[in-house]
Amino acid sequence: MKLKYRLRIIFIIILSMFFGMLIFSIDSGDGDRGKKSKRALTDEEIAGAMTAPLKKNAYDEVNDLINNYLDAKLRGDAGEIKKYISDTSTNKNADAYTPSKYLEKYLTVDCYTIDLPLEETYVVYVYKEYKMMGIETGIPSIVMHFVCPDAGGKLVIYSGEVDASVDKFIKNTRKNPEVDELIDSVDKKIDEIKENDDVARAFLDKLDEVTESEKSKE
Repeated sequence: MKLKYRLRIIFIIILSMFFGMLIFSIDSGDGDRGKKSKRALTDEEIAGAMTAPLKKNAYDEVNDLINNYLDAKLRGDAGEIKKYISDTSTNKNADAYTPSKYLEKYLTVDCYTIDLPLEETYVVYVYKEYKMMGIETGIPSIVMHFVCPDAGGKLVIYSGEVDASVDKFIKNTRKNPEVDELIDSVDKKIDEIKENDDVARAFLDKLDEVTESEKSKE
């Protein structure tokens, strides 16, 4: 993985952890779903993740899932949040119930999907701009979710174990040039914000410090 790209991924993870707002996962499907299915992906299908089209807001059901989840997060409504994630019992999802006291609203939410060759199953890169308390400029970020139907056929944000071939597919989406371009666009927006907004720059610089600290532990 290129160092620049690796650092960007670290920044995304840290940003998510800092806000306590997101689940970052490269896992998928619930246990029952994985057993039922699906099937192992072929090597050709796994490699296809690197060239698959990245579709912006292409699926209403995915957009609704993500937006409903984020709205529930903003309200701190744990009961509502449970409707949109696959497993509410694991530590991995503990942050899902913790609303950020610094977040006022979402200014933008866009869902960029890459389809798996499995029914109604997606890797979703969610681009958001946040309005944070005390900062006028919207703060951009991006996070990856795995979305698939649960045992009842309802789409959920999933954080469980999957077939190794599906895991490889998900990881391969990070090597997709369109995903790389999307993440790079977030980098550029952050650089522009730092140049033009002193308050936002102080906030982002603090995040950079956390990122460097995490990097040093590797």
